[in-house]
Amino acid sequence: MIYPYQGQNIYILDFKLGDINGDGFIDKVYLTGQKTSPDEFFADNIAIVIQDGRANTFMQIPLNNAAGYSAQLFLGNFTSKQQMDILVSIDTGGSGGYILAYLYTIKNNIAILLFDSDSFNKNSMYNAIFKENFKVEVTSVHGSSRFIIDISGNKKIYMDAGIYSISGKLLKPIDGGVLALGALFPLVNNYNDLYQLLAYQRIIGIYNANNLGAVQTYLKW
Repeated sequence: MIYPYQGQNIYILDFKLGDINGDGFIDKVYLTGQKTSPDEFFADNIAIVIQDGRANTFMQIPLNNAAGYSAQLFLGNFTSKQQMDILVSIDTGGSGGYILAYLYTIKNNIAILLFDSDSFNKNSMYNAIFKENFKVEVTSVHGSSRFIIDISGNKKIYMDAGIYSISGKLLKPIDGGVLALGALFPLVNNYNDLYQLLAYQRIIGIYNANNLGAVQTYLKW
């Protein structure tokens, strides 16, 4: 695959075919990134490169703060049945299990950002607070969402940690957490055959591996 952005340790990380501007011609979509060697797993300065199927011209879309592992492309009809939109997901690495994600649509040869993980994380923040009787209250920082998680099935963990008495009395104030975006799943809406996204954020208790549940958010355009 030859394209004009080769060089400077830039490698093709993924490649897909699809009509992304609705002109009826199949376009080539590359995901590129800088690596120290071909065998390196980590890539920096990750970008989308589109080769127009009709005009054979190239357009590059730099992705903000895009660096990580296992960068992948997904093309799907999120906004229209007449054209495909471009979804990028990147693993950040580390114990948190976070991902970076970007969704673009092309209108009149202009790339329009529909979704990015940084903006999502800023708008999807939650508090998780341990309450009496082996309960955790999860509340949205920017909205009105509130729900209760019953953790009595694992009460011994929390009693051994000195958080609860055997009767369920909270012995000290403690917070859990709702982590940043950990996964993003494209799902087909059966009503209009367009894709929507399911965003997944882990809810944790007294340590990272203490999973209490997940916040799932459906996104559509």
